[in-house]
Amino acid sequence: MEWVRVPWRVVLAGAVLLALSGEAGVGGLYHPSPVVRTRYGSLRGLITTPNLGALQPVAKYLGVPYAAPPVRKLRFMPPMSPLEWSGIRKAETLPPVCPQKLPDVHNRREALRGMPEGRYNYLQRLIPLLQNQSEDCLYLNIYAPVRGEYTRAPGGRGRALGLG
Repeated sequence: MEWVRVPWRVVLAGAVLLALSGEAGVGGLYHPSPVVRTRYGSLRGLITTPNLGALQPVAKYLGVPYAAPPVRKLRFMPPMSPLEWSGIRKAETLPPVCPQKLPDVHNRREALRGMPEGRYNYLQRLIPLLQNQSEDCLYLNIYAPVRGEYTRAPGGRGRALGLG
């Protein structure tokens, strides 16, 4: 295994960006993406259209490991490369986030004594995305534009011709 160094700011920025992006699939559905090969194995993600207006479809690969899980002997050590996998790994669900203490926002009046209202409102939207916490949290969520023609086949299934 080789050491991988990723600044914590990069991981945090990715988590925040993901939390702020609302998405819905084409016609309310997600469609399988083409299989891509990485140095550690093959991945299949999803093709979706971001729910931010008239944007083009994107292929998303969720929960792609960029380092070995930092558990047991690897806890508090620099990240190590992930192990290779065989077959096609489904990259279709959000991975766990790293453990963090979340402020209590259940009681609005009490919460607003310790934070501005804007932060409270932001946390109300963000906290549901941070409930799945684990020390095994070194994953990337990758979004790539779908290049070429993307059409909806009969029955709502999508078909992408080319992926960038």
